[in-house]
Amino acid sequence: MDNRVYGKMVRDNIPSIIIDRGQRPIYRTIPASELELRFNLKLKEELDEIVQARTVEHKTEELADLLEVIYGYTDFLGVDRNELQRVRLMKLEQRGGYSDRHYLVSVEDALTDEEIRDREDADFLERMMANPKFKGTDLYIKEKLDERNNAITTTITE
Repeated sequence: MDNRVYGKMVRDNIPSIIIDRGQRPIYRTIPASELELRFNLKLKEELDEIVQARTVEHKTEELADLLEVIYGYTDFLGVDRNELQRVRLMKLEQRGGYSDRHYLVSVEDALTDEEIRDREDADFLERMMANPKFKGTDLYIKEKLDERNNAITTTITE
């Protein structure tokens, strides 16, 4: 007799499908106190299966499985699927999606008000240098740009 142990949450119809194949499933109903843990484990299982899938068709099947687990989880939490969609769309509007394929490497500390003014001053000075009307003041402008660049370099290295 072949006896395979699974020890995992399965879809509602799996016990019936096993019976229809002439096998006997040994299963239990997951108590509410354990359900959140089981959903968390099922989410990880489905994510692993997506990563391991090699074809678009297989990945699509696994993504559908993941979506079903998410729907089951939201039902367990008492969150309406329309509410889930509303929150998803709100976050999409506020933070965007993933179509731009951004990969965040790091975030620098925010500039101080003084550093912002220095950058604005430097931008102004660079525009002045590019303007032929201020041709005679190039040396002064260059000195100011050098001062600004030294200040920024010192701030970055500190």
